Amino acid sequence: MRTRRSIANSCANHPDIVGACLMGPEARQAFDTLCDASDAMRQVIIARERTDYTEERLSSGVLDAVIARNPGHLVRSAIRVLKAGSEGREPLASQERIRIEIYIRETLGEG
Repeated sequence: MRTRRSIANSCANHPDIVGACLMGPEARQAFDTLCDASDAMRQVIIARERTDYTEERLSSGVLDAVIARNPGHLVRSAIRVLKAGSEGREPLASQERIRIEIYIRETLGEG
């Protein structure tokens, strides 16, 4: 409820907002509120997690892009870092760079 109020208030008081980046893993509430609040203008909307919901919105063209990290890589990296710490050694920095993936409608099926 607080998310809806905050977004609706921001859109109402700042009609010059041209885009939004949805940072949480569950973008549904924020996305639906943005769509309701910005009927008169088309905003660029980017989500930060690839979920079934964001994939559907991207496929339908109402979401412009999804920036995602590979959760498997995040988990493996966390384990390697913890293991290195418990063994008193530094993790291999080049191995722990977390890759991001950017999806747009045309590239959605490539991930």
